[in-house]
Amino acid sequence: MGRIVSEEIKILASCLPNYMKINSLFLPYGPTEIVTVENETEAGLVVKSLVDSFDRELNVLLNCTADIGLDCLKEKVSSVVGIGSAGFEQATLRKKPFFIIVPNSNYIPSIEIQTKGLFIDYWVGGIYSMGCEVSEFVDHREYAVRRLLELVERNRVLQTETVLFGCGTMILLYRSAPSLWRAHNIIEPTIAGLHKLMIMMDVQPLSNA
Repeated sequence: MGRIVSEEIKILASCLPNYMKINSLFLPYGPTEIVTVENETEAGLVVKSLVDSFDRELNVLLNCTADIGLDCLKEKVSSVVGIGSAGFEQATLRKKPFFIIVPNSNYIPSIEIQTKGLFIDYWVGGIYSMGCEVSEFVDHREYAVRRLLELVERNRVLQTETVLFGCGTMILLYRSAPSLWRAHNIIEPTIAGLHKLMIMMDVQPLSNA
């Protein structure tokens, strides 16, 4: 997962003004990939063990759609945004059903729990699986992009209605397929989270984000 996250960070860094930089923090232990509810619980305990060492002036982007540790971080740092809640916020602001695409079906149970917990499950029109492993986003990028594009092409609703990517790693595919990042109906949660955090910091997001 380290290679994947490193590529995500490069994309995020390209969306920042030159005077800003990203300092990344990987969980020092715990699950290597956060997919299941059990993964989320384990990772949440790791985050809680770390927050006391965080600088109060930090501005934090939680690069996980499960928003693990969001509540405890709010009490410890200057500003914090979870990409999951940022993506859901943008989707629900459109006031109509939206659809979610995930790498594979293992992601679906935790997303269903998350949307119910946020009381927005009634806005979710459906969750679609690409049938891919996240590792393929790096190792077999062209194949993964093709799977995503084929999924969109097969389902007209994904072409016309609001679509939210259900995993932050999907930014790698999003930026590799111009037809997707130019589409006005698609919400990429990592970019949504970065925009929200920059606004909280009184920084103007760049147009290439």
